[in-house]
Amino acid sequence: MGQSLTLVSDANDGVRYERGARNPFKAAGFTFQVERRDGQVFHRESRPGPHGEPIEYTAEVRYAIGSGRHARSYLIERDGFLVESALTWYAQKGVWDLSPGFAANPHSDRAITAECLFCHCNRVEPIAGTVNRYRQPVFEGLTIGCERCHGPGELHVRQAQAGTLPANDDTIVNPARLPPALREAVCQQCHLQGVARVLRQGRQPFDFRPGLPLDLFWSVFVAGSGSSKAVSQVEQMMSSQCFRQSNGRLGCSSCHDPHELPPPNQRAAYFRDRCLACHKTSDCGLAPAARRQQQDSCIACHMKRLPTADVAHTALTDHRLLRPGRSAEPARPAAAALLLFPGVPVPSEDTAVGRDLGVALVRLADTGKRTAAERARQALPLLERAVQAAPEDVAGWQALGSAHWLLGQKQEARAAFERALGQAPKREETLTSLAVVSRELGRYDVAIDTWQRALAVNPYAARYHYELARLLVLRGDWAGALAQAQAAIRLHPFHREAREILILSHLQRGDRTAARAEWERLLSLNPPDVDRLRRWLGPQLTAPGR
Repeated sequence: MGQSLTLVSDANDGVRYERGARNPFKAAGFTFQVERRDGQVFHRESRPGPHGEPIEYTAEVRYAIGSGRHARSYLIERDGFLVESALTWYAQKGVWDLSPGFAANPHSDRAITAECLFCHCNRVEPIAGTVNRYRQPVFEGLTIGCERCHGPGELHVRQAQAGTLPANDDTIVNPARLPPALREAVCQQCHLQGVARVLRQGRQPFDFRPGLPLDLFWSVFVAGSGSSKAVSQVEQMMSSQCFRQSNGRLGCSSCHDPHELPPPNQRAAYFRDRCLACHKTSDCGLAPAARRQQQDSCIACHMKRLPTADVAHTALTDHRLLRPGRSAEPARPAAAALLLFPGVPVPSEDTAVGRDLGVALVRLADTGKRTAAERARQALPLLERAVQAAPEDVAGWQALGSAHWLLGQKQEARAAFERALGQAPKREETLTSLAVVSRELGRYDVAIDTWQRALAVNPYAARYHYELARLLVLRGDWAGALAQAQAAIRLHPFHREAREILILSHLQRGDRTAARAEWERLLSLNPPDVDRLRRWLGPQLTAPGR
């Protein structure tokens, strides 16, 4: 935890920058490179332009996320807005590659929310209404600090300095003294992902305090069926025989000391000692000679390394504590809906948790595991009941509008988004949702106004500039469309659709030379629908008198 986040300039983690570490590397038709200049580190994406000159995007990365044992990803900051770089260092293989989840969109524009940062930094203060902007300095302490596990420490420090700490110190939280559920909540605040985590109504990401139940702050939903390999380490451990037979004694800290990481040459002995706190050496079925061949390591047999499906070049430890040759514990039976951690149905009478389930279902609607419409139909009655009970719930109205949108109910979606904006007029997520639905309803003036309001909140989102440019084209405001398309391309040079608008805007303004130059740049980006573009734009570019 003390290595969860650092300034790139302070990182000393064995990251390599030479060609042997795949720097540069090619992916999805682009070249990616990491460059060090005068103590700064820059990530660059590039592609050859029409005459050999590169079309590129280069940004300084200021923060490194992760301890570097498995991987290290990077953050780009601009005026308090944080986005994730498309490049990650994979320490286990010693190579650079695309960051997890960037294969479909290999560009450094993923917004980093407070929920993303919660498990990687000490504390941030999000600016209300924004998706990824924070008060500066962005981080109040970089790495995860003492108070995340021990609670507020002012009284403890003051009494320690005065030499007046009580013998049984109750000035801070000692997780070892907590009941099992509260003890585990300290670790679960970060290490329990589930299928979806939803902030309870009225809560903010950093509100949790050690010693309190986690479910007062987060509703964590888990899958009703499927392989336990794909779930978080908390769920894996809780499915194990060791945990189930311990009556609450076994927990994360039974094996892991949060203050110390054993060095590699002591790892086998360190964890063997943890196992022998409950088991006996004679419990092992291997002959002593066979055990010695693998350093007498319990984890070598019982906690195999599993390749991760969503993070390339890495493997994580299986926490199911299986006997060699035994299959996993039986999976939970299939369920029509998500289950509330640790695996119970959501009580039908609990409107507040039902609201959280509705939010989770809407978020998962596009995962492909179920159709968006099916998830939305499940969510709709839960969210309708929730906002009726708590009309001030802005996030609930947002989720309700999204459910209506997924079901093709555009007018109902518009009404829900407007209810949310009535209480939070600068809420970025809701502004963009209302702008999209307004355009679909043909309310172009409302859509234009709403995109402009979204850009006032976040001027660094290339998509917002592009969407506004599209609408200005419909209005015939070619100068405005040109300006917004140019703004989108400055932020995202590989935005093909924005370049199409540039071409049209140049043509409408009579600048065929600029239009042709932009056409050549567009072709160099290898658009997938090049034949359509040639049929559409080709005649306009070659028409006489233009």
